[in-house]
Amino acid sequence: MREASALHLSQWPPTRIQQLEVEQEQLLQRLALLPKHDPKPLLDRLGYHSSFASSDSFTNGFSHELVINYTYYSAVGSIAMAPAFNPAKAGLRPYAFPKRFRIDAQVLGRRWVGDEATGNWVHDTHLTNQWVEIANWLEEDFPDPGAYPVFFTINDYKVKQVRMMVPMVMEEEGGLYYALGEIYSFLRLKNGEMGDNMMAWWPVTEIQVSDSLSVPPLWDTAYLRDGAVGFGHPLSEETDAGEDFMATFEPQEIANGQVELLMDLGMDQKIGRIEFWPAEAPEQMAVPMFGFPGDIIIEISPDSEFKTREIIEVKDAGKMVFHDDLLTVICKGYVGRYIRISLGNLSDYGGKPFLGLGEICVAEYGKMLSKGCKVTARGIPERYHLQVPRLVDGYSRRCRILSEGEWIKGLALRRPLDQRLALVQAELVVAQDWWRNLQLRLSIAGIVVLVGSLLGILGGVLLQRRQALKKLKYSITRDLHDEVGSSLGSISLMADQLRAFVADDHLKEDVFDLSLLAREACASLREVVWVVDQDRILLPELLKKMVERTERILSGTTLTVDIAQDCPDVEVPLVYKRHLLMLFKEAVHNCARHAGATRVTLSIAIENELLVITLADDGCGFDPNATNGGWGVKNMRKRADVSCPDIGCHFGKEKVQGEDGNTLQ
Repeated sequence: MREASALHLSQWPPTRIQQLEVEQEQLLQRLALLPKHDPKPLLDRLGYHSSFASSDSFTNGFSHELVINYTYYSAVGSIAMAPAFNPAKAGLRPYAFPKRFRIDAQVLGRRWVGDEATGNWVHDTHLTNQWVEIANWLEEDFPDPGAYPVFFTINDYKVKQVRMMVPMVMEEEGGLYYALGEIYSFLRLKNGEMGDNMMAWWPVTEIQVSDSLSVPPLWDTAYLRDGAVGFGHPLSEETDAGEDFMATFEPQEIANGQVELLMDLGMDQKIGRIEFWPAEAPEQMAVPMFGFPGDIIIEISPDSEFKTREIIEVKDAGKMVFHDDLLTVICKGYVGRYIRISLGNLSDYGGKPFLGLGEICVAEYGKMLSKGCKVTARGIPERYHLQVPRLVDGYSRRCRILSEGEWIKGLALRRPLDQRLALVQAELVVAQDWWRNLQLRLSIAGIVVLVGSLLGILGGVLLQRRQALKKLKYSITRDLHDEVGSSLGSISLMADQLRAFVADDHLKEDVFDLSLLAREACASLREVVWVVDQDRILLPELLKKMVERTERILSGTTLTVDIAQDCPDVEVPLVYKRHLLMLFKEAVHNCARHAGATRVTLSIAIENELLVITLADDGCGFDPNATNGGWGVKNMRKRADVSCPDIGCHFGKEKVQGEDGNTLQ
């Protein structure tokens, strides 16, 4: 992306865009005061082309020389050159415009004479010729003019000759040559303003070239002053709502096939030329010279009766206009106030005569004399009379008409502004795209942050709720442990004490059952509290709790515990933990409730990556295959099948220290 420092801009995109938009508006306002730039390539009459020079033709280091001679010392105020364009190449790029050149002028001056010792100097009465430098581009290449003219001002001199010399510089694929589309020499008026293009004042000016490639109708020295240049029309960007004059006639509405216009300039004027502007074709039709008259007769007179007059007749006027350009009629400085113009041989459109003109401009020394003058018409239908003033309103194609000097100088001034505008607009597009992308990225980042914040808030709320629930759960379990556990312990203790005073065997057994139930409830309560306190249950901790349960339930019984030392520290899934505890609880309960054992052995081992728990006692034993109405053994088998279907639960009867006993494995 182009650096902002190249345009002296802020790096912050909104400020940068604002700066570019302000500068763009300022440039557009300045360009609105300059000529319209609407270049169009020409297919012929391209201009002047030098010959292909050889080393033998070099003179004093210069290969080409172009000279403008004036028949008398003239107040030349400026020189301008228009580049040539090659229609064979795409785009309006200058063709062989000289990169190195020097322009000198032979001017009229006075010789200073005097005494060097005293320092007294005066003008000699004798006039002398001297050469002054107008432009020197011998040390560096002249900037690419693009589709614009180049303009050079001459100081307050009377000029006899202007000379441009082109050195030996390689051009265009190795050839030593150059080309120009048009050359201008503008008169400087007494008030300092720019006057006419003197190159149209033939034979006041004459062009000489050291060599030329003459290939009509493409290249010829005469095309340097023919007015044919691909810059469009001399119009300003200033617009007007008015249209060009356009009238359609019925066959019976036009007398003698002619239209007559009478112009009153208000006072006698010296008339240098009259320009006829073609009208713009309607509906943007690509039709040049639409409605332009074929024959034109001009009469100039100081009196309204035209008793004395100068007559200029133009036949086949349309053929004299080049590429929809202006028809310029040179009037040789005739003096007159009234101008009568007869237009004949009108065009035919749809079987009806019609007439179209953009402007009739009477001028001298570059000044428009006819703007806003009184004009009347004969031979035009009354419905078109309101359009007649359009012929002298100073506008054509809805734009203000410029003098040739104002046009060429304005186009030259426009070139750096157009280049700057193109740079600003390109930079503005880049900055706007950059800002839109940055806004998109910021929006996405903002959405991500917002979603993350919302998720974080939601997660925080859920965490707080979980913590609150966990806290409540801990509070409840502590209360159960402290209150219910304490009560169950008291019940068990009181039952044991009461049993010592009971003589009846059945009642004593009931009291024992009560004590056993209290101990089991208390053990279960402790297990519940323990499970609630743990985030994850590991096997060693689970086995430890199972041993604690055994010790609590079998209090008063000799208990031997043997736990393997290589027990792995693995997490026990909840479903296995539940079934294992319930199965083990039932086994310990049966041992305490039914076996009548005095000695119990609990063995926990790891064999071939399997957990083996053996609970053996010296009690009365039982036949595991015998049928009974209880659910204990059946439930134990079901739990063993669910938790470990490949191993299951096995019951047996064996001797323990010489007595019958039960074994659960």
